[in-house]
Amino acid sequence: MKLLSGLIGLIFTISLSSIPALPPPDRAPSPSPSPSPSASGSVPRKTLVLPIPSVAPTRAPDAKSAPPNQVPPAPQREAILPPPQNNSSVPRGPVLADLSMAVPRVELWRTESQIPQKPGRYRGRRFELGYVVATEPSLMRLQFPAVTAGNTVIVKPGPGVTVDPPEIEQRIGPTGECVVSVSLAGSFRQSDLTVYYVGVRTTLPLARASQEIVAAQERSGR
Repeated sequence: MKLLSGLIGLIFTISLSSIPALPPPDRAPSPSPSPSPSASGSVPRKTLVLPIPSVAPTRAPDAKSAPPNQVPPAPQREAILPPPQNNSSVPRGPVLADLSMAVPRVELWRTESQIPQKPGRYRGRRFELGYVVATEPSLMRLQFPAVTAGNTVIVKPGPGVTVDPPEIEQRIGPTGECVVSVSLAGSFRQSDLTVYYVGVRTTLPLARASQEIVAAQERSGR
């Protein structure tokens, strides 16, 4: 029995001596201390696992990803139209029909004449010469359409011209005529007279001439 035990110990010793020894490691890792629940006093947290949605949510665009120089368009405002105005009380300017009636026909009558002078229109709203004798007054008849009856016409004399009645504003009569007396002062050989109606100006030149020249103008129908 002792012989068997000694034989087994010899075999074990030989087997140990035949195993090569492993080299020691360069640096042994230092074991990291595990936190002790009792030391920190906190309960370890459990990982919460959320369910995965079937449709992935879309990410909102990042404001920083927009170009830095892009200016958002200004909001458009609706145009507010002003309410319609009642123009019945607003004075209106002359219309085309008024302009066609604004230039009167002109006649010059002497005291002893049977037919008048009828100066024609020379250029635009300027008439040909109307003649007077010396300083004698002549009647000037301005003939407007009958629809202008009751309206106001302005008769403005030039230098050396005397108008009677002297008022500048004259009233058009029921038949559309306006009659005033005109004469030329002795120191003036020529002047003019201006008529205003609905903003339109008409000019009648006046000149002094002999009685024979004036009578010839009357017979010619001018």
